[in-house]
Amino acid sequence: MFLTALSAITSGISETVSSAITDWSKRKTLTAENKAKAELLELETKLRVLQIEAQAKTAVAQAKLEMAKQGQQIDAGHDSEAIRQMQNSWKDEFLLMLFSLPIILTFIPSVQPYVQKGWEMLRLAPDWFLWLYAGMVISVWGLRGLAKTLLETRIFKKS
Repeated sequence: MFLTALSAITSGISETVSSAITDWSKRKTLTAENKAKAELLELETKLRVLQIEAQAKTAVAQAKLEMAKQGQQIDAGHDSEAIRQMQNSWKDEFLLMLFSLPIILTFIPSVQPYVQKGWEMLRLAPDWFLWLYAGMVISVWGLRGLAKTLLETRIFKKS
């Protein structure tokens, strides 16, 4: 009887220890699985955020490209219209003569001092006047695209 009781006690302890080890192993496995699932979910979330950011950047770049295309079309349209209007206008001929006159007069010795004095006086003109005059010439001759390119590449990139 003693052996039977001892066997029952030993068997009970063995089952309890075995059950505890099995439960511990299951908990460890579940913890590892849950940790792996959480890490996978975190990586998937980061990947999705990066995909959304990439899509947003692509959309912004496409919008900027479209705006640039439209801006160029508008500039080209203004230039084309200015050129079309030149056919029935005297402004372009007047400006051409006005710009040619100092060059021609430079070759006439008797008026060279006056041409030189004129250039010196233009250096004293206010910047706003020169910009305004340049804008009129650009508009009349349909050079908006060229002027925009020069402004973007030479003036605004220096600042």
